[in-house]
Amino acid sequence: TFIIHAFDGSRIACAIIMQPPQFLEARGFVPYFSYSGNLQVSGSIDPITTSHLAVATQTFTFSLDGVDPACSSGAGGAANSCGIHIHAGTSCAEDALGHYYSTASDPWSAVAYTADEADQAQGTFSVETGLAASEIDGHTFIIHAFDGSRIACAIIMQPPQFLEARGFVPYFSYSGNLQVSGSIDPITTSHLAVATQTFTFSLDGVDPACSSGAGGAANSCGIHIHAGTSCAEDALGHYYSTASDPWSAVAYTADEADQAQGTFSVETGLAASEIDGHTFIIHAF
Repeated sequence: TFIIHAFDGSRIACAIIMQPPQFLEARGFVPYFSYSGNLQVSGSIDPITTSHLAVATQTFTFSLDGVDPACSSGAGGAANSCGIHIHAGTSCAEDALGHYYSTASDPWSAVAYTADEADQAQGTFSVETGLAASEIDGHTFIIHAFDGSRIACAIIMQPPQFLEARGFVPYFSYSGNLQVSGSIDPITTSHLAVATQTFTFSLDGVDPACSSGAGGAANSCGIHIHAGTSCAEDALGHYYSTASDPWSAVAYTADEADQAQGTFSVETGLAASEIDGHTFIIHAF
C-alpha cells in the first residue's frame, strides 16, 4: 500500500501499488473461416484494457470499416446481430467457439456495433467478462453480420514491444577520436514469416569516411545488434537465429555533418524479448 498522511501524521488515503493496465489489441482482420460473403472488415480494436473491479472488465475502442450496412440502426432480433465479441477460440482458421467469459451469464449478448453511411463503425464498450488480460490474450475477436453470422476474425495480442538504444559510449577497446551520440528509437519487432526488427536511428559523430556508404571491409559503416550484453567487454558477433547473417549488408551513410539517419528492417528470427539487453554496435569505415 501507498499511504498519504495528514499534517498531524494520521493516515488519510490509500492506494495499492500495481503494474499499469496491460494493453492489448486486435487488428489484421480476415474473413471468418467459413464466411463466403462479400463483406470485408478492416480496422482495429485498440486499446483493449482490463480493469480489476468487482468483476474483471475489458474496455475496448474499435474503429472498423466494411461492416454490415444492414447494421445502420444497430442490432436486429437475431442472436449476435451486429455483434463485436471476444470468443473462446484462438485461431481464425477454424471454429472460434462461443463467447469468452467466466461470469455466471453471457455479458456479450447485448454488445453490438452500429454502421454509419460509409459502412464504418466506431465506439467503446466495457464488458464484465471476469477474465484477466492474460486470459484473453491470444483469443479471437469476432465481428458479426446483421443476421448474427460471423464475418470477420482477428487475434487479440500484445502490441509491438518498443525498445531503444541510446547513451552510446566508446567501444571498450576503441582508442580513436570518434565520439558517437544519438539514439536508435524505436526498435520494433514484427512476427512475419521471419521475426523482423525495424529500427530508426539518428546518430552524430559517426565516421566521416562513410560519406558514400560502406566500403569493402567486413562490417564497414555497420549498425548492428550483437550477441553481447555489456559495453565494457567483447560484444561478440552479430545476433540472429536465421540460417545466414542478416546484418552483413546493414550500414549507415554519413552526411557532411558526420551524422547518419535512417530506418532498416532486418530479419533476425529473434523476438523482442530476445534482443532486449543486447548491444547495438556502430562500426567505422
